[in-house]
Amino acid sequence: MTNCIKDAFSETGISLQADANSGQPIGLAKTVSTWHNDARQAAGTAYDLSKVHVMTNTLVEKIVVQEENGAQIAREVILHDGRRLTARNEIIVSCGAFKTPQLLMLSGIGDRQKLQAAGVTAQVDLPEVGQNLHDRKYAAKTCSLMQWLTSYVQIHLLFCIGR
Repeated sequence: MTNCIKDAFSETGISLQADANSGQPIGLAKTVSTWHNDARQAAGTAYDLSKVHVMTNTLVEKIVVQEENGAQIAREVILHDGRRLTARNEIIVSCGAFKTPQLLMLSGIGDRQKLQAAGVTAQVDLPEVGQNLHDRKYAAKTCSLMQWLTSYVQIHLLFCIGR
């Protein structure tokens, strides 16, 4: 982001946020996006996904966690119909804001004390799982500004309406 843009917003009292995902949404921040050849691109076209297998409408019952070289690794899931899917490198599970922490906790990934109290064997003690969901109202304005005719700067302003 050019200094003249930062300075202009600073003069109006709007602060610069170094990380748009920091949890402090009020201010001026540079948004993260994928660019190639001076054009914004979706991840599916910017990255080689030829070796990625995407499954939608697939009900995952459990993430299987195994210890490998002293670390907890998840490379396998058990589907609701009993099938087991194993990845060579990693699995990415995305079930949304509510169902992702639910699946993690049902798989034994979460706050050890809460899992044990619910009768779930703890595999990985991560007390933060499911703890940071907030219902926030905000308004966003995103602008793209031409910068020296070769690249773009995006300005993302978030105004918090309530807490």
